Amino acid sequence: IVLLDDITLTAPVRLDKEGTFTIDGANHTISVAEGADFGADGCLCFGKGGGWTLAETPKKIFTLENVTFSGFTTDINDVIRAEGCTLTIDNCTFTDNIVTGARSKAVVLTSGTNVTIQNSVFEKNTCGLCIDFNTQIALDAIPSYTDKSTITVDNCLFEENIIAGAESDGAGVIYVEGPAGTIKNSNFKKNTIGGAWNGVCGGVIFMEQNLKDLIVKNCLFEENTISAGIAGVLFVGLVSTSNQAVCTENAFVGNSFTGTKISKGIVL
Repeated sequence: IVLLDDITLTAPVRLDKEGTFTIDGANHTISVAEGADFGADGCLCFGKGGGWTLAETPKKIFTLENVTFSGFTTDINDVIRAEGCTLTIDNCTFTDNIVTGARSKAVVLTSGTNVTIQNSVFEKNTCGLCIDFNTQIALDAIPSYTDKSTITVDNCLFEENIIAGAESDGAGVIYVEGPAGTIKNSNFKKNTIGGAWNGVCGGVIFMEQNLKDLIVKNCLFEENTISAGIAGVLFVGLVSTSNQAVCTENAFVGNSFTGTKISKGIVL
């Protein structure tokens, strides 16, 4: 599928077919019509409707490339939502989107998904989270669910985003709860992360308690501001000692973190 022009969405777009599909934006922009009602789903959904079962080799494989997502304003949706599939986002830009709500809505939310986000830019978005890699959604729906999902973020820029987690959630540019993977070769610059409640934990990368092995490597964290109940540039909460969060070859320059309870560069 190749876009021949800019697109303004008036209703959700759902792709939930077995097979391999590529959407090439050809450097066009996707936005949303003012006042459009998208229900509780994402504006652009991959794999939605097939449940959260993720086989060793998923049968639903999607690639989204060369697209700009701009001007989304929603208090109930995520811009992109992917569940039970394999998704690659390559050379895409997410800019000037406002994604808020009662819980921490994300620009990109995935659950039970093998996802790679590479060569992409997230800038000047106001949201609960820029990226939410969240297996808990699947576990809530299917208690017997066994997560096999993986994540990769490579060569991405996250700059001047305003992140505000909701009362029961953590705040972060990237939030990871469940899947294993790697965040590497990426820059996090001048983002503002905060929560309106003392109980909110905040970090540029927020790694939740049931985290599987996750590597953060060769990333730059520069002039980010974190303000929350418990604040740190990286926030790591681990339950099992068999799981690891490995942070190596990263640079931290001029970051500011203020917590009403705890303030550290890295919170473990």
